[in-house]
Amino acid sequence: MTEPPPTGIAVGIYVDSSSTSLKNGTSWANAYTFLQDAWVAAKAGDTILVAQGTYYPDQGKNLSNDDRSLAFNIKDGVVIFGGFPSKGGSLSSRDWVSHRTILSGEIQQDDLKGNNSYHVVITQHVSAATVIDGLIITKGYADGSDIAQSYGGGWYNNGSGSTGSSNPSIRNCSFIFNSATNGAALYNDGDHNGNASPSIINSIFWNNTAGSNGGAIYNFATQGGKSNSSMTNCLIRNNNAHYGGAIYNNGS
Repeated sequence: MTEPPPTGIAVGIYVDSSSTSLKNGTSWANAYTFLQDAWVAAKAGDTILVAQGTYYPDQGKNLSNDDRSLAFNIKDGVVIFGGFPSKGGSLSSRDWVSHRTILSGEIQQDDLKGNNSYHVVITQHVSAATVIDGLIITKGYADGSDIAQSYGGGWYNNGSGSTGSSNPSIRNCSFIFNSATNGAALYNDGDHNGNASPSIINSIFWNNTAGSNGGAIYNFATQGGKSNSSMTNCLIRNNNAHYGGAIYNNGS
């Protein structure tokens, strides 16, 4: 039976790593075990509710385990709320500090970052109606040989191109222990007349490391583009890079 979604939510899709029942996402009792399966089912206007636990981008139906190229590709107009207790609860039961909902690139779970996911999260040309709230994004390792795999270990936000923009809403999230050549925690690409300008509220960037630029965030917007991230009540601490230990702006 489909569980009525919380008040104010049109369609709820439920995820709980401890789920043992039907695993079809229709209720907390029948929650998906893997977050990737919820992304496949979701469409614009849906809300994904995620219980505490650790979720990996290589886990889900028809996915290849240990594939570094896999990430959580967030669809436009989808809302995700983390911070629910195990077995679920109401919106009022959310506590993203006590009920940690972790998206981790540590796909082999061996504490060796060299085989971690290139990106934990990817957004491409999404609107502000795309909301990510109450998640920990950790242990992405973008060490590839090209831009697509060497920028944005935690999150690669692509709004490049003359018809493109990517302005997700990021709330109550923590970016920790991500690594990349550039933009370790978050890379915003507004190049070639594009726009990559997320709104970031009540979020933490801590202990992220870039080999070159942007220990926490890299905003890139040359050739007529725009990348103006707005940040409200955020903490950026103990991030490292050759240039821009906290934030590096290139043409933005």
